[in-house]
Amino acid sequence: MAEPTGAIPMQPTPIPIFKGEGYDFWELTIPHTPEHNGVVERKNRTVMGLTRSMLKQKGMPNNFWAKGVATAVYLLNRAPTKARPNKTPIEEWGGTKPSVHHLRVFGCIAYSLTHPQGRQKLDNRSEKCLFVGYSPTSYGYRLYNPITKSFVVQKHVVFHEDGVWQWNIEGRKEQGHEAVQFGDPFPTDVVGTDGDPPSPNPGPETSNQINNSPREPNSLSQTSRDDDTIDEI
Repeated sequence: MAEPTGAIPMQPTPIPIFKGEGYDFWELTIPHTPEHNGVVERKNRTVMGLTRSMLKQKGMPNNFWAKGVATAVYLLNRAPTKARPNKTPIEEWGGTKPSVHHLRVFGCIAYSLTHPQGRQKLDNRSEKCLFVGYSPTSYGYRLYNPITKSFVVQKHVVFHEDGVWQWNIEGRKEQGHEAVQFGDPFPTDVVGTDGDPPSPNPGPETSNQINNSPREPNSLSQTSRDDDTIDEI
């Protein structure tokens, strides 16, 4: 089919067809009918469920969904499956039993070692990052620095698997300052220990009244002299 403007005719894109083993047809499914492709849809649901759980556990934004999906598939390939008893998918594919000693919690705090050539003598020896997966091309960990917004693959990492990045607080470090609130060491609305507010300091009039008030007698003779004075009055 040629366009009237002289453009190059559009060629239909060939659809790949798998030959052999009975896969010699191409079938499309109807929208919103996952039951037509149940095996694949169930596996997709498993992957997305793992991804959602990993993101929510560490409070990570949804824009890390791609890293979460890659990590979920990485873990499923190294987990037992009912399709192959006593074997994992990666073992069935490559014939080698996988190792799990290097697995870490997705989204945890990871301190990446800074090479001596990339820092000064008094600089920090590590960089605080987030663990976001495993490298597919090398034996290293994928790390993300929320301050510099950069990814790095590192092997020498110290993990704090219980740690969670405080996005509302630590994310402000990229602006060059932190929000610090100083409390008043001498508050004016202090409440007493019994719950009543403290009484104000006595003014001059109150002080005079206190000084002019009669005092208690110290002896019996003083009491009799006071009585004689009252009788004369």
